[in-house]
Amino acid sequence: MRKRGSDLRYDLEISLRQAGAGLTTTLTVGHGERESGLQIKVPPGVDTGSRLRFGGKGEAGTGDGERGDLYVVIRVSKHESF
Repeated sequence: MRKRGSDLRYDLEISLRQAGAGLTTTLTVGHGERESGLQIKVPPGVDTGSRLRFGGKGEAGTGDGERGDLYVVIRVSKHESF
């Protein structure tokens, strides 16, 4: 029986400067032995609550089922000047 893998959520806190300019970063995704580094690009102009979807980067499916998706939820840290 084919079953799609679970979607994963990753909360990412970035600085105001990074939110304005965008960035490339590596996330550690998974559990225990299945952890892996995943390089992602965060586009310029994101704000707190922005949600980035990376299709097929979630948990593996069973019985030849497709992988779930990874959702990266952005939190922009407060800046002392604003």
